[in-house]
Amino acid sequence: MMAEKFVNSAINLQLSIELAAIIKWLSPEFPAMER
Repeated sequence: MMAEKFVNSAINLQLSIELAAIIKWLSPEFPAMER
């Protein structure tokens, strides 16, 4: 059970990082929207 949750969290984190990287690559002129 714990392992599954850990794997799901790791996958979600990786997808979030990749999505952010893709957005920054597609629109580098946009200001950072992190904060």
